[in-house]
Amino acid sequence: MARKIEKKELKDHRSLLRKIVENPALIVIIVITFLVVSLFGTYAYIYAAKNVYAYVDGMPVYQYEMSNEIIDQAIKNNVDLGSIGTDPKGAFAKYTLTEFAKRAIFSRKLYYIIAIKDGFTCTKNELDKAFYDFKKQNLSGTANPEEEFKKILDMRGITEKQLRTVLREEVIAQKEKDKLTANITVSPEEVQKYFDEWSYAYVKGGQDKGQVFKEQYARIKSDALDMKKQDYLRKYTNNLMEKDKNNIVIDNRYKKFMRWAYSSLLNLAVPPQFKPGTV
Repeated sequence: MARKIEKKELKDHRSLLRKIVENPALIVIIVITFLVVSLFGTYAYIYAAKNVYAYVDGMPVYQYEMSNEIIDQAIKNNVDLGSIGTDPKGAFAKYTLTEFAKRAIFSRKLYYIIAIKDGFTCTKNELDKAFYDFKKQNLSGTANPEEEFKKILDMRGITEKQLRTVLREEVIAQKEKDKLTANITVSPEEVQKYFDEWSYAYVKGGQDKGQVFKEQYARIKSDALDMKKQDYLRKYTNNLMEKDKNNIVIDNRYKKFMRWAYSSLLNLAVPPQFKPGTV
């Protein structure tokens, strides 16, 4: 029975092939359909990379990560983005914020990649806490927090799901940093030196410096330790970025395709937005 079915299927296939060969118009339609599907699939594949800003060790950095980080850098540096104009001063401000954002994202991505290799993860509770802290920091004092939160996401060019992805990477990257600085300590001499340099942050009015040092020693020691760790991480990050700079590529296949289209197909100069960036 199976033998008869196989013969019937083979006969049907041959009959279909004969019809196709004997009908040139059908061949043209099939070829055109194949080309259209192939071209559409290829362009869809290329266009899908439009949202990629860069690659760090082969891992994509998306445009929404950059737009979100630029807002963070503006907040950290007390820059009102709404007040930045199109004059040279405004252009320089935008450039500076972008450079800060690039360094923050690329270094965090490098720490994240190392942390994943070291086996660090982010639990649901840790992610929920990071998300809660983000909302608390950005929504304090607002009358309608949910509506304001949507505005914040729109301003940052990011969705809630994408924000959670960014926060997850931050949590994991921070664990790698904590591992690197776990054994750093400060001596009594270092605490004293730190206080001598930053005493104005602790001594108010006519307070006695020596008394303030004794009474707030635990806090001063903690701050001195934090600064020492930050100094260590700053140097470590510089070395990490320098070592991996050749593995950071500010480009994507969509921009590569557009550069080829402008130069080879249209014989025109490539617009700046399609040129690769620099680290």
